[in-house]
Amino acid sequence: MNNRRNRSGLGLLALVGLLGQGVSAAERPAIEALQLESGQLSIQVDVPDGYGHIVVESGSDLRQGLSHPLVSGGLFGYGGTASFFIPEPGQTMFLKIRAGVETDPPLATFMGGSYFHFEADVLGGGPLSISEAANHTLNRLGYGPSPSDLSWIDEVGIEEYIDTQLNPESIDDESNSNLTGLLRGLFHEYKPGIDTKLIADGDRWYLRKGNVAPPANWNRLDYKITDDEGWDFVPSGFGFSTDRSERDFFRYTLNDMRRIEEGSNARPGYLSFFVRREFEITDPEQLEGLLLKLIYDDGFVAYLNGQEVARDNMGNTVRPSYRARATGSAGGDPDFAVFDITDDKHLLVPGTNVLAIQLHNRGYDSNDAILAPELLHREYHPGLEYDRINDIESLQQLIHAQGMFSKRQLQAVMGEFWENHFTTDYDKTAEYLDDLEN
Repeated sequence: MNNRRNRSGLGLLALVGLLGQGVSAAERPAIEALQLESGQLSIQVDVPDGYGHIVVESGSDLRQGLSHPLVSGGLFGYGGTASFFIPEPGQTMFLKIRAGVETDPPLATFMGGSYFHFEADVLGGGPLSISEAANHTLNRLGYGPSPSDLSWIDEVGIEEYIDTQLNPESIDDESNSNLTGLLRGLFHEYKPGIDTKLIADGDRWYLRKGNVAPPANWNRLDYKITDDEGWDFVPSGFGFSTDRSERDFFRYTLNDMRRIEEGSNARPGYLSFFVRREFEITDPEQLEGLLLKLIYDDGFVAYLNGQEVARDNMGNTVRPSYRARATGSAGGDPDFAVFDITDDKHLLVPGTNVLAIQLHNRGYDSNDAILAPELLHREYHPGLEYDRINDIESLQQLIHAQGMFSKRQLQAVMGEFWENHFTTDYDKTAEYLDDLEN
């Protein structure tokens, strides 16, 4: 399209040209408006998608070509309207508009917002500024902008940042103290091996209800049980529950443990019970790993030959009273845990040994009390140790910690995607099994 205006002796000719060849007319920029007013030439150009920049080039002689960049600006691949504002040159000049695919516009005499404006045909009305593009990148590839990540993009550029996120092995998170500090408590060293049950689920234990205090030495090897001290010889697991889904834990049910205040079934209940089981070890020196595997709700303290070796949800009181309340609870479902008590195997003696455990509820009106213990000897497979996530809750905390502090933001986002699927499937499976049991 050619447009010529004459004002104050000024002649102007605008021509359209393209970098690429073989481009159809529908894919070329087209001049929409041309106006000379108050010493400024304004040109509006309709630009289709796919171009990275646009430039107005000038010259005074068509035979010598129009190669001087007068005004330029970026398009970033968007379609829209490009507006040029050119100060009146004061002489006859020929202009050519040229669009190219490169995202960096060529240097020109006039550059910046006073001379060029682009309104894109997209939500938001135009290309993003450098800071907006950096924030957009971090929102789409990670958990949102942080000062350190914005500085990282400012230093290396968006393209290199994205390339680094696509190759997370190149990112060093080992020296990230904020992240490693959070992760330390979510994992434990797992040493695989072959387990032998020294005490198995379903084995018989001596059990005493916590409606009175047990003898002071009840957890020691030298304690001898007599028939008149209230001990029952029963199979594990022990406890009670009002939830039908938990009743498979029990081989011995303590139906009188929960307090009932009124009615024909009124009873005082009790907060605790005590169990002990003897087992044989020929040579303690030959043992490698010693593991206490428990299902429990709410709190417990475990003893090996009278010495404490493990506890949870029982505060710091040494040898809690039979009337002591658990300081925490399993939060609806019982805890499944393995306590590595290998460092305490020096307490074992050749021949007969005893494992004793006291289980406590948080309150007399609790809906359940659960204890299902096993004692394992593990022969380790040397050289195969690795860090293992503690549980489902730790897995969820891991994803949040990585989102907050890891530089591997894209990996953290993808990890959360799969963690959501994993935990959702886990919850759905648990609900399905509950429905079958009910």
